[in-house]
Amino acid sequence: MEISPDDQRPAFSGYFNAITAPAFLLPLLAGGLAAMFGLTIVFTLSLLAAIAQFILLLKISRA
Repeated sequence: MEISPDDQRPAFSGYFNAITAPAFLLPLLAGGLAAMFGLTIVFTLSLLAAIAQFILLLKISRA
């Protein structure tokens, strides 16, 4: 925030909050899934997301 211009600081703060919102909301979703279906489904989804991220990173590095 220190590097953002004074007149645009509120907008930059809003952008930052919008970008980081999933990091704060996904644990709530995972907790709800764990309560409803058990931890196996949460860890399976986490593993699938990690594999998808790995594949996307491989494609980015080759571009």
